[in-house]
Amino acid sequence: MSKIVLHLVLTSISAALLVLSLVYYIVSVEKISHANESRSHSLLLAGELHQTSNDLTRMVRSYVATGDPKFKQSFKVVLGIRNGKIPRPNNMDMAYWDLKLANNQQPFDEKGGQPKAVALLKLMKQAGFTAEEFTKMEEAKLASDKLSITEQQAMLIIEGAAPVTDADRVKASTLLHDSAYYNAKALIMRPIHQFYTLVSTQTKKEIDEAEVVASRIQGGLTVIALLTALFTGLFIRELFHDRRVRSQTNQSLQHEIEQRRKIEGQLKETNIRFDFAMKGANADGLWDWNMLTNKVWFSPRWKSMLGYEEDEVSDGLHEWSDRVHPDDLESAYADIQAHVEGREDYYE
Repeated sequence: MSKIVLHLVLTSISAALLVLSLVYYIVSVEKISHANESRSHSLLLAGELHQTSNDLTRMVRSYVATGDPKFKQSFKVVLGIRNGKIPRPNNMDMAYWDLKLANNQQPFDEKGGQPKAVALLKLMKQAGFTAEEFTKMEEAKLASDKLSITEQQAMLIIEGAAPVTDADRVKASTLLHDSAYYNAKALIMRPIHQFYTLVSTQTKKEIDEAEVVASRIQGGLTVIALLTALFTGLFIRELFHDRRVRSQTNQSLQHEIEQRRKIEGQLKETNIRFDFAMKGANADGLWDWNMLTNKVWFSPRWKSMLGYEEDEVSDGLHEWSDRVHPDDLESAYADIQAHVEGREDYYE
């Protein structure tokens, strides 16, 4: 496997790991967000139980103090909504009854779709409360329902008096303000407070665990990202190196092709000259002296010009030198030496 292929494979693997780690990291962050949302929803439902208990107290006390039937009717509606007997307003929040009582409106006039009757404890189950958390909410609601009996007894005192005297109001009000009443309220609020502690502890645990996982993934993402960058850099470097090598190889091949063409051209030119020389030899004769072996090739024409047959002249240099006039021999050798040393282009 070549380096460029190896680096490409490593880059692809690290990139895939980077994507998977990123997805896992996003999932971990979403778990943290989900834990926070779940905690907020749980606290809102628990806060509604807390708020309904206070709303019942406020309404019964208002009824005892004023005798206004709207407070008694609102008291019954609060119980009915909490128990799933009356449709739940879509915009139910902590300020709901303050606004409704101030405007003297029924609590179901708001927009947002048809309200549905759902018990508060059922909503808590649907929200995924743990068994321990749900037990605390059941305990608080049971205490609130028990206290509502005392509150209804206070309203019956006012309803049964005709006319209502100050003594009647004091008697009813005493039921709503004595130590027994506040002890009963504490029985409601204590499990609610314990629920808040449970939710905070559980949520913190889930968030801490998710943050640890997210932190580890983040560290892994950093390492994988660095490896991906490294392998990508190596791949790019090898890619350019491969291209450079190919370019150099192509240039070398091109140079060899040009040299071969040049040699072929020179050879072609030499062959042409040789052909011309051979043709000329047919008229004037041709001889070739191998200075390494000191042997000479004499062309058939050269031999016939001197009146010899092919086999009558050997390949010795003396066949030429013996036929040169003694007076010309020294100058002939001088001309040959000048040609061999390159001082003359031709020897004739």
